[in-house]
Amino acid sequence: MKIKKICLRYLWLPALTIGLSLPVSRVLAAIVPENNKASGNYTLNDILQTGVNVAQWILGIVGSLTLLMFIYGGFMLLISGGNSESVTKGKKIIMGAIIGLIIVFSSYLIIEFSLSALGLSFSGVVPGSN
Repeated sequence: MKIKKICLRYLWLPALTIGLSLPVSRVLAAIVPENNKASGNYTLNDILQTGVNVAQWILGIVGSLTLLMFIYGGFMLLISGGNSESVTKGKKIIMGAIIGLIIVFSSYLIIEFSLSALGLSFSGVVPGSN
């Protein structure tokens, strides 16, 4: 019950913002590679490119949400007025944003390492092919 209350209280605004600012067709068009859209003949490279595009999109959204949480935590500290509960809440929000940022950077490094092991760059192209 508490998790549902937290989700309804804190996650509706980012979900609404993302839902309204990014129409689904536009997001999907940016994720699917342009190479073989007309014919539908996708290869393994196109699947890897789609994975890279999804990872870049998710990392961008998470980075934006981290920035919003930094701003929200700082705002909570500013308006606390010396109230120890508000100060603690603001510190927890900022600490959560820092931990989230560490997780995002770690996931970026894991994705980058995995793609370099496959011979790809994070842009989804084989280095030196262009």
